[in-house]
Amino acid sequence: MNLDLGDASMNPEMDAVNLDELPDSIFDLLEKFNASHPINNETQYCLFKWKGECFILWLKYKRLNGTGDEGLEVRSFYKCIKDEDLSKFDDENWIDLSNNF
Repeated sequence: MNLDLGDASMNPEMDAVNLDELPDSIFDLLEKFNASHPINNETQYCLFKWKGECFILWLKYKRLNGTGDEGLEVRSFYKCIKDEDLSKFDDENWIDLSNNF
């Protein structure tokens, strides 16, 4: 989400996300999440905390363009500010990235 700010982002910088290596950074996040909360074709999102702030990475299981195979597509990744997103953090279904990077 950048609200038409061009190259700017509304998200704070995170050591866990290297914008120059974004696909690899997102894959690393998914691997870390999957290690404690297995991801499958029913998974809609992954929840992360970074220095006390909540982030959500939305996923969609679908037929991937160009390959014909099915897999997970990353839809978006952003800092949670709305109650509907923050309410997803009630359980222990998230991982804390603060100490991993």
